[in-house]
Amino acid sequence: MCKYPQPTNPKQVVTVCAYCHKQKGRRGDWQNNRAPHAQKQTHGVCPKCYAVARARLLLELAEMKRHRMSTFSTI
Repeated sequence: MCKYPQPTNPKQVVTVCAYCHKQKGRRGDWQNNRAPHAQKQTHGVCPKCYAVARARLLLELAEMKRHRMSTFSTI
């Protein structure tokens, strides 16, 4: 049994971007308006923030790979 009350209607839940705090609209578009605190919220990532986070992650992984390769070449 879930400890927290679940909304009976999915439309009662507002998806908010974890990075930029934009709110996902009913048609799937991301808008700058803030959800009222009384509404149930869940977090997601809007497409723009996803692209930025993905690019940063790929750069970080490439850097880690280069660092690991340079460590092995000095042994």
